[in-house]
Amino acid sequence: MNCSSAGILARRNPRFIDRLADALCSGGDAAIIIPRSRFLGEGTHIEVIERVQRLLERLGYHLPVLSLPGSPAVPATWETCTLNDLNRRGNAVLLEVFNPHFESDELHNNLKALGFTVFDCTLYTIHPDKLAADILEREQRSIAMAASLLSDQDSLDSFNSILMARVTGDRSQIARPSFEEYRHPKVDFDRPGLLVDAGAFHGSTTKQFLEWSKENHVLALEPNPGAFATLNLERERGGPKKDRWLTKCAGLWSHDKTGKLSGDGLGGRVSSEGEAIDLVSVDSVLGAEQISVLKMDIEGSEFQALMGAQETIYRQKPQLIVCLYHLIDDLWRLPLLIQAIRGDYEFYIGHHGDILYETVLYAV
Repeated sequence: MNCSSAGILARRNPRFIDRLADALCSGGDAAIIIPRSRFLGEGTHIEVIERVQRLLERLGYHLPVLSLPGSPAVPATWETCTLNDLNRRGNAVLLEVFNPHFESDELHNNLKALGFTVFDCTLYTIHPDKLAADILEREQRSIAMAASLLSDQDSLDSFNSILMARVTGDRSQIARPSFEEYRHPKVDFDRPGLLVDAGAFHGSTTKQFLEWSKENHVLALEPNPGAFATLNLERERGGPKKDRWLTKCAGLWSHDKTGKLSGDGLGGRVSSEGEAIDLVSVDSVLGAEQISVLKMDIEGSEFQALMGAQETIYRQKPQLIVCLYHLIDDLWRLPLLIQAIRGDYEFYIGHHGDILYETVLYAV
């Protein structure tokens, strides 16, 4: 390996690349996992792997690709290996492409027991800028301001550990909460008013909200027409609770407009290309409603949606449940936006997964 070339790349992403380069320079071998990639879209796994391969070739290192049961096909020219091959190689650096339909924890534990060094490249491979240390350095003031808003030590520990995981790629130290996702003990689902589930997809969270509230109605918003059809089917199967289950085929935005949805399934997001969809603002469509809880898991549109809910937030102070992981700066930008709209919220954070996603803000 050409170790001197590692320094060039390390200056772009110091912590992550330094750790990777150190492991490779010390004689470790490496492999890239390609799990099933339905979440990433057809062919996307190949683009992701090629991106990492190019990155590591600049370090002078050629990597085989670890092919797992159920993995998608790879180009015939690629060098592949199996777990048994890795076992014979000794210590290794493992680069994982995340997929929610692939159970990776058991594999991680087994490899660590064999002496492998495991790296989680989730955010780096899909969004290379998300692990760039210079972004965190540039945003130090905003990050510190957002951290100062947090109302308890558990939230601050989560916030700091998430930042560290993003820089190093080591997710093992992320602080986990004691409560389940979306159910922070400070959130009262029985507070009178409408429960809004924005980004409802097929309705799993909507069903939870109906269980957690004795009387409140739940409005499930989903912009994807295909997912919305499934959502309505789930509503019809909802039994006696379906009378409290409302649906609307729309996404949230800063103002009402026709937008476009790129991608499909869980990863669909507002974009400049794709299927035409309706986008609405909370203030225009729900301004007359009393809102108890406003939850947003809307694939990077959270900032725009909060901009379109300013009047409602200022007048009513609904309880807010907002995902913080779709865009690199959402972790600090969204709490600061809410604070600017109304200054008397308490802020809490929970990280609800073994991956670098599923970080949620609770503002009450």
